[in-house]
Order: sequence, then structure tokens, then C-alpha cells
Amino acid sequence: MYTLDVYRVDGIKKARTGVQSRYGPIRNGILKYVQHIGQKQAKP
Repeated sequence: MYTLDVYRVDGIKKARTGVQSRYGPIRNGILKYVQHIGQKQAKP
């Protein structure tokens, strides 16, 4: 979880500077997808 937070903060900083603004939505989509699957597996 700590590494994900670091990547998230780093992604926000890069998106602000415009270095990796195009990869921001893709990364956020992957994180949401992983969290969605995790919630599905957590529920019986």
C-alpha cells in the first residue's frame, strides 16, 4: 500500500508538470480496477 501511495503522489506531481499527464488516467483506471476486484474477492 505504501508503494501505491508513493506512485500516486509521484503521478500527481508529474501530471501537474505535464511530464506524464497522459498516463495519469490509465494508472488511476488500473488502481480502481484492482481495488474493485479486491472488493469482489473480499466479499463472500
